[in-house]
Amino acid sequence: GFSSSGLYAVADTLDYGFYWFSTNNQTADAVAANGTANSVSTSFYDPSKPTVLYFHGWQKGTSAKNYSRETFIYTDTTNGNASVDTIAQWKADGWNVAIFYWNQLADEDEVKDAEAKIWSTSGPKGMRYRLSDGTYGTANTPTKSVAALAFDQYLAMMANYTGSEVRFAGHSLGSQLAANTAKLVSDYVAANSAKIKLMPKRLELMDPFFSKYGKYYLG
Repeated sequence: GFSSSGLYAVADTLDYGFYWFSTNNQTADAVAANGTANSVSTSFYDPSKPTVLYFHGWQKGTSAKNYSRETFIYTDTTNGNASVDTIAQWKADGWNVAIFYWNQLADEDEVKDAEAKIWSTSGPKGMRYRLSDGTYGTANTPTKSVAALAFDQYLAMMANYTGSEVRFAGHSLGSQLAANTAKLVSDYVAANSAKIKLMPKRLELMDPFFSKYGKYYLG
């Protein structure tokens, strides 16, 4: 599976959002803390290129591991543990690639507590986030669901997008985040037809996870 890395460790505050990737696992934060898009080189984001965005899933226990985060580097155990950059071909083919990191928010011992944050701020644990000492932070917690946070960043970082297509890909619990974010984008594009380029053309759900039973926080 995908390995995690401490390369993108964050301080004992809350860090979430899209990070653009170039080759060799280099990253660039897509959106600044004030909500405006960061200026990055075209090796990370070229508004004229097709774009694929990945949403990770449940991240139990990762904060205590120096905020380890999923990357696109794969360890090939069938080939002497060779390190494989799984997006090298995507980049060579001219794609923009990003991951939406919500690892501190997704670090709950009970998966349903992380699941709720995708949809609502009023789930069992609110919008608390885990710190590297294993405790939970509640200072300056987000006032929007994780999907709404992703949607806001998406609009900011893709404001000048002119490429041929956008794809969303979610893994496991992240499938719900990809789907909910896509719904928010769909509603937005329906009301803002000039932004049709922002509508994802493909929604890929990889090993999707949805828990059973009703959810009081959905109303």
